[in-house]
Amino acid sequence: MLNNRIGLTGLLLLGSIAGFAQTSVVVKEAKSNVTLPGAHVVFYAPNSKDSVALQTDVSGKAELPSNWASGDKKWSYRASFVGYQTQHDTLKSGDKSVIYLLPSLENLGEVVVTAQYEPGSSEDAVHVVRVIDREKIDHMAAVSLDDVLSNALNIRLSQDNVLGSRMSMQGISGRNVKILVDGIPMIGRQDGNLDLSQINLQDIERIEVVEGPLSVNFGTDALAGTINLITRKGGREKIGIRSTTYQETIGTYNQNLSVNFNHKNLFARVSGTRNFFDGWNPGDDHMFSPPERSADETRVQQWKPREQWLGSALVGWRGTTSEVSYQFRYFEETIKNRGFPRPPYGESAFDDQYITRRTDHGINYKTTITDNIRFSAVAGYNHYEREKNTFLTDLTTLGQSLSAAEGSQDTSVFELWMSRGSAVFGADSSKIKWELGYDAQYETSAGRRIEGRTQELGDYALFVTSEIQPFDGMVLRPGLRAAYNTDYDAPLLPSFNVRYRLNKWVIRGSYARGYRAPSLKELYFFFVDINHNIRGNTDLKSESSHNYTANLQRNFLLNKNLFKIELGGFYNKIDNLITLAQGEGTLFTYVNIGEYQTRGLRMNGSWMRAGWNVQSGLTYTGQYNAISEAFSVDRFSYYPEANLNLTKTILKTGTVISIFYKYQGELPGFRQTAEDQVEPSFIEAYHTADMTVTQRFWKQRIGISAGAKNLFDVQNVAAGLSGGVHSSNASSVPVSTGRFYFLKLDLQWLKN
Repeated sequence: MLNNRIGLTGLLLLGSIAGFAQTSVVVKEAKSNVTLPGAHVVFYAPNSKDSVALQTDVSGKAELPSNWASGDKKWSYRASFVGYQTQHDTLKSGDKSVIYLLPSLENLGEVVVTAQYEPGSSEDAVHVVRVIDREKIDHMAAVSLDDVLSNALNIRLSQDNVLGSRMSMQGISGRNVKILVDGIPMIGRQDGNLDLSQINLQDIERIEVVEGPLSVNFGTDALAGTINLITRKGGREKIGIRSTTYQETIGTYNQNLSVNFNHKNLFARVSGTRNFFDGWNPGDDHMFSPPERSADETRVQQWKPREQWLGSALVGWRGTTSEVSYQFRYFEETIKNRGFPRPPYGESAFDDQYITRRTDHGINYKTTITDNIRFSAVAGYNHYEREKNTFLTDLTTLGQSLSAAEGSQDTSVFELWMSRGSAVFGADSSKIKWELGYDAQYETSAGRRIEGRTQELGDYALFVTSEIQPFDGMVLRPGLRAAYNTDYDAPLLPSFNVRYRLNKWVIRGSYARGYRAPSLKELYFFFVDINHNIRGNTDLKSESSHNYTANLQRNFLLNKNLFKIELGGFYNKIDNLITLAQGEGTLFTYVNIGEYQTRGLRMNGSWMRAGWNVQSGLTYTGQYNAISEAFSVDRFSYYPEANLNLTKTILKTGTVISIFYKYQGELPGFRQTAEDQVEPSFIEAYHTADMTVTQRFWKQRIGISAGAKNLFDVQNVAAGLSGGVHSSNASSVPVSTGRFYFLKLDLQWLKN
């Protein structure tokens, strides 16, 4: 019955009265059939730009004025209510209709799948799962994962001119964060981190973020947190064609085209994307077309030019009790690092080029065997290749030849074969459910910079979890993972989660043990040339951690206003943390630094009303200073973060205005000098803000977004810290290009 209502887009004709009969609608909640007083209904006049905005009365009813309802006309309308999905449809003069609204996934409980027994609301999940949905991605005009995470709390980004954008979560580096695409892990870490700017969001439906270890489910690397990107599966329309063009005034030019198809039980989607960035230097003019560049010192750019090509294809079958899909993704990126003209005449220069290629295959399968048994599995193969070439460029002819210097040319290849599956036993209404699963990963690496030229590493595990409801309102979820690692003795990994609903409050608490074996690169990397001396360490110990979290949350509706408040805290203790440390001279090697801890508090709040959505938060995070064991310094250094997101929808026109602000507090710390002295270090605090205006036309077929990013024009911030591999003893660190403006055009054609 509900599907029939939704299939008619919430319009149930109750009758037809000709002439001057009243035209009215009643707005109801789809699942409970309860009327919704105070809902907004906007009617649009046919063949005119006129419209009238109404609000439903105490019985959930709204009537068109008599001077509007006269004659034989067909009206378009949009119905909305805080906490519910907006509905669009039409009706004729004299009709009386019922509009059924579904609860909004964005506002009242997003569907999540990461580490869950079955898809369900984030409000009902035992873990604290934060969802960044497609609507927010579009409102932010986000292109890649770093764009959208730059606004997230408890996540701190850093930039490298060659290695790209990196992250930390809960004060722990990104090498301990598991990043998945539809449950399949991404590979290809440089300096221990994935380049977030390589993770494009064009085909992503939503992003699920879980802070804290999920090592029971996902094993190694899922020690600080897990980020799972869920791809678009093609929609429900018979045929859908979408085209997007996006440009920035700093030299960014992106295009995308996607086609999705549904026929009976079959669904498919293909997509192609080209992203191009011309590079940027402080002082560059704003422009929407590529500038001409001279072959002099201005050819060297702080933000390196890059070009990305992406393609994906998805095909699947969806039955009554089963669903299976296969997905292929291809990514290729070229980064150009142009060098200074060589003295004495400036007629040549050494230029580096970095080419990254990813090829990913994935199969997802799920089925309901009986009412009490459900099975799901994912299998994948990932191929990652990074090629580095150094050219001697003739600046008079622009001809290039490969440099013969040692270490100038290199190709590294990583491959991953994986499969993970689980069976869940127990009906949805069962007081006790349990899950039995397996997780297998086999990774290889090859290249000149890998000791022995080839290496391999395997990790195989069984895990079991259970969900127990001892009484209404409480859910207990214990878990245990037993693993075999081909190089290391993996410990048993326990976890325990509890969720308890006390009146209108939801209380969550958890303990989890994390584990991370050293990666192939940390063990076997070997790169020595005139500028670098980086070596792996086969004596590394595996990392292990203990994580504790607590969370308190409440949602309540007050006079048509929906409020949400949340308080939380976390504590991490990591043994044998692995990091890249500087030795004598230019030597860098991976070492275990012993104990490391982070802890923090978090507060979030949101307010929603028809047309308004305001979210804000504050975190206070402390990072352990390891040298406090030997020197008289503070054991923890604390830094704050805050954000404020505001979205205003003008109901009459559908215009959406969004502002995204974040404050990144000063990051303090301590460093030990070569003379065994201790001095404080820091990265200066800064503010970032973006603004976007979005408008759709022609029955939602055309969308235009325009706005500005980096409103405070933050480029580099002061820092007093030891440098990394690519920038030593820096007095500042890069944050972003200067303030810039963007324009996005989105076209779509859907055949229902």
